[in-house]
Amino acid sequence: GTVMAAGVVLLARSRACFFGRLRDDFDKFVGLFSGCSVIDLAVISALAGVCEELLFRGFLQDWVGGFSGPHVGVVVAAVVFGVLHAISPTYAVFAAALGLILGYVYYYSGSLAGAMLAHAVYDFAVLFWAVRMAGASRETDPER
Repeated sequence: GTVMAAGVVLLARSRACFFGRLRDDFDKFVGLFSGCSVIDLAVISALAGVCEELLFRGFLQDWVGGFSGPHVGVVVAAVVFGVLHAISPTYAVFAAALGLILGYVYYYSGSLAGAMLAHAVYDFAVLFWAVRMAGASRETDPER
């Protein structure tokens, strides 16, 4: 979770034009959480980690994997995860990659707990950093 969160941070700081749209979309998304406390962000992250892993890995990956093989289940769940997290095409690909990692954490461990924890840690790290950075940028640039 932490490695993927660091990747998002690096992408968000990148000045490459390819990531410009991702940064803009991400900034709008972060605005939804700007009034949240650290506890709020932790609860939101924990709920997302548990609920989304139950849906994408515990249900979808297992269901598809049951009739087409476990690796197909991982890939299908990851692609659906990416599509449903598509705040931009770039982030959809990034989310699908995260979905692959989470899918294989679940597959190799045999337990959803590891995937839930990794997902929650990722969400918290990204939300905490993004909300903190958004607040800092508003202090230095009041028109934001």
